[in-house]
Amino acid sequence: MKLPKYPVEADNEKHLYEFFSEGPLGKIRKVILYEKPGDDFYNLGFGDWNEELQQTDDSRRTNNGDRDKVLATVAFIALDFTDQFPNARIAVEGSTPARTRLYQKGPFCH
Repeated sequence: MKLPKYPVEADNEKHLYEFFSEGPLGKIRKVILYEKPGDDFYNLGFGDWNEELQQTDDSRRTNNGDRDKVLATVAFIALDFTDQFPNARIAVEGSTPARTRLYQKGPFCH
């Protein structure tokens, strides 16, 4: 994939990935956490880091002007994850129907 993406920090033991969105609203910390509810099945959780609550917020709408770069970074992370865990099946669903459609149509799905 040759789309621009952000540098990513990973904690492979925790299945945790972080990067920063950069745009008119400044730098916004993004977090991806893979949770494993079953054998070789992972849920990809993604959102902005909420410093006050110390958790990921998947309902926030950032609008930092870099949507395609953020989605390309998420796709890159998913590819990296499946390189490490070739038998992994990953579930991705948006927090709203509109977000699920966006993830299905992202810039890397053409």
